[in-house]
Amino acid sequence: MISCHYLYACLIYFNKGCPLLIMLEFLPDEIKNIVSDELIDLCEVRLRAGTKLVAEYIGGRTKTFSYVVSEDDLDKIILRLTKHTIYAYSDSIKRGYITGDNGERVGICGTCVVEEGRVRIIKNVTSLCVRIPRQVVGFADELIKEYIRNGLFSTIVISPPGYGKTTFLRDVARGISLKL
Repeated sequence: MISCHYLYACLIYFNKGCPLLIMLEFLPDEIKNIVSDELIDLCEVRLRAGTKLVAEYIGGRTKTFSYVVSEDDLDKIILRLTKHTIYAYSDSIKRGYITGDNGERVGICGTCVVEEGRVRIIKNVTSLCVRIPRQVVGFADELIKEYIRNGLFSTIVISPPGYGKTTFLRDVARGISLKL
C-alpha cells in the first residue's frame, strides 16, 4: 500500500527545481511578485475582489497577503488568459474555468446567466482560483510495481484537495502505458 507520506515526499521532490513563474505570466505584475517569493511550493492562488490575496502551498499551508484584490485585477487576468478574445473561450468560461497555455486552470466564480437550464455565460466575475499543475514522473511507480506483480483490482484514491490525486492518476496511466 502506498502511504500518504510517500506521495507527499514525491510532490516535494518534484517541486524543488520546477520553473513555475512562466505559468503565472497572466497575473498582474504586482500579484505575480507577491506570490513568487515561495513559488516552488505554490499550489493555488485565490483572488476575490475586495479581499486579501491568498496563496496555498504544498501540505495545505495558506498565506494571506496584505494586497487587496480589485475587480480590475480580475478583469486583467481574464483578458490575459483569453488573449483578449473572451468569445473564443466562452465554452470553457461557462463551465467555470479557463485553462492557460501551460496547463494551469483558473476557476471562475460570478453570476451565471442560465437559459433553458443551461449556463450561457458567467458575468460579474467576483473571484478566480488559479491551480498550478505539476507533472511528477515516477509518482506512481510503487503502485505500478504492485500492479505488475499482483494485478490491480478495485482501487480508490483519496486525499484532501491539493494533495496530488490527479497528478498520481496521470502518472499511473503514463507508467502502465509504458509497461504494456
